[in-house]
Amino acid sequence: MNRVVIVEVSRTAIGKQGGIHRNLDERMLITPLLQKHVAKLAQVDEVILGNIVGHGGNVARFSALNAGLNCPGLTIDTQCIAGLTALKVGMSYIQSGLADSLLIGGTESLSTSPYPTRAQFSPEEIGDPDMIETAMLQQKRSAMKPDLITAKTRMSYERALASLVHKKTIYNNETDEFLERADLKVLERVLAKQTNSVNPATSSRFSDGAALLTVVSENFALEHDLQPVLEVVATATTTVSPYDVPVAAITATQRLLEENNLQAKDIDRFDIVEAYATKIVAFQEVLGVSDSQLNPDGGALAYGHPYAASGIISVAHIFNTFIAEKNIEQAVVAAAGAGGIGQAFLLKRYH
Repeated sequence: MNRVVIVEVSRTAIGKQGGIHRNLDERMLITPLLQKHVAKLAQVDEVILGNIVGHGGNVARFSALNAGLNCPGLTIDTQCIAGLTALKVGMSYIQSGLADSLLIGGTESLSTSPYPTRAQFSPEEIGDPDMIETAMLQQKRSAMKPDLITAKTRMSYERALASLVHKKTIYNNETDEFLERADLKVLERVLAKQTNSVNPATSSRFSDGAALLTVVSENFALEHDLQPVLEVVATATTTVSPYDVPVAAITATQRLLEENNLQAKDIDRFDIVEAYATKIVAFQEVLGVSDSQLNPDGGALAYGHPYAASGIISVAHIFNTFIAEKNIEQAVVAAAGAGGIGQAFLLKRYH
């Protein structure tokens, strides 16, 4: 079975809905990243992208052509795990020998989305809860203390503002829009005024952004003088009730660790997509993950959450941390998707 390695990562700055990327749709956001990555490759077998609220058609094929790249394109919609699902598909392609060189990512433009309302996530007879409703249910069932939820929100902002690693992933040196305007004193005042634990301050915001990985077989990397940084070792997918969406990141991570004979203490860092602060609180409580292990560069609460791109953004941050810090070996990235699907990956330093 071919080893799967990541040799390059990049992303756009994350913009708020109606903000810095307001005139760029999901295809235009990803195009410069594709152009940057393809310039270093002798071949690209396929472009695989996650996208949720875009303009339809095959976003991956359109974007590839727009970047001057004539190769197949595959577009995936599994809601907020779509980027990670794209990585899962690409991983299987390379392991099986169906491909050697792939561009894998996620792209999302809430600003230009043609959809006035969200899609239906599950049948009416089951119930179709909004994501904020699932976060509230999680907070209630777990009896989470409000001060713990606000503490995790504060931690995400503090780490994002302090991190240098995440800035190295942005291809054109822009600044994430929410962080550019972030003020911890203002955040404290906003958190103090809220009466509910699940509120706009403890939730990620509607965002625009794209992220891309160059994922190749080990043999391809060696033959073309590419330097692998991360190996994509294993992945796990789980399902939960549509009412328990935030739990899906937990169950996927549990399965991933069990199937690879690992415990939480064996992992140097966990990067979990922070749709809601309640999700982070529960993740730590169930899995016994310490603050030092969790989202050391901050997360979507601070940066914003461009749906299909968020999981790939987390991988990009891990990639750059492994370059900067030579004493870490293993990382887990995980996310939960509307409808009740969880996806987790085990990433290791390439040796």
